[in-house]
Amino acid sequence: MKNPPVRHHRNVSSSVRAMLGRILSCLVAVLSMAGAALAEPVRIGGTGVGSALFERLVQEYRKSTPGAEINVIMPPLGSNGGVRALRAGGLEIALLGRGPTADESAQLQAETYARTPLVIAVNGPHAPRLSFRELADIYAGRRTQWEDGTPIRLVMRSKNESDMLILRGMAPELNEAVDAAYLRKGLLYADNDLDAIDLIARLPGAIGPTTLGLARLDGRRVNPVVVNGVEASDKTIASGGYPWMKPIVVATSAAPNAAVKGFLGFARSERGRRLAAGWGFFPIAP
Repeated sequence: MKNPPVRHHRNVSSSVRAMLGRILSCLVAVLSMAGAALAEPVRIGGTGVGSALFERLVQEYRKSTPGAEINVIMPPLGSNGGVRALRAGGLEIALLGRGPTADESAQLQAETYARTPLVIAVNGPHAPRLSFRELADIYAGRRTQWEDGTPIRLVMRSKNESDMLILRGMAPELNEAVDAAYLRKGLLYADNDLDAIDLIARLPGAIGPTTLGLARLDGRRVNPVVVNGVEASDKTIASGGYPWMKPIVVATSAAPNAAVKGFLGFARSERGRRLAAGWGFFPIAP
């Protein structure tokens, strides 16, 4: 009659071991799922200014999520190229420098993450202030030298590029002057945002469109022009006094994977938005 207590003790131990085994199995399953989510690749590409911003955000995200496999595709694909790559399965996140079309909105999830001021930048100390008329004279070719005699080297973008569309919308005389610029021979054309700021930064006398965010991220010597008396400062941007803004639109498939959701959760977080604002990209309130 001494055996029952011993059998009872063994049954309890057996139950505990079974329970611990089930808990361990659950933990292994959860960790495996988390590891699988981190292992899912996230490829990001599109407009150059958005790619430069998200490359920095990826660097910060990796500090807290070292297993994340996230890559920003370089050189930039452009907005249209990013959308095409996303649709074809070559990207998980496409970055646009414009709003989505009706067709894109119907097939993809898209949201404006941030805005950054479009600026006209110059190489070195030339022309810190230009009126609409003075800027139009440069684009139309009526003015070809700076005050010190340095030749003006105009950096152009393709006709449908978002920077040029914003530039055209600044004033009617600029719209006409840009039309005239496309008829001029021998002007410099940049393939993407990064090429444009590189040309402006390298070439004496250069002038062309870029963004405040890219200028801050790039860190090289380009001087934003005060256009028609309006400066692209944090104060004028916060007050709404600077009207020429370029959106950074984030597009994903209709069913993004867990790794995409994790990274975009960081980008949308208070820390992610604070980092972006410090680089000259002003996030849209959630």
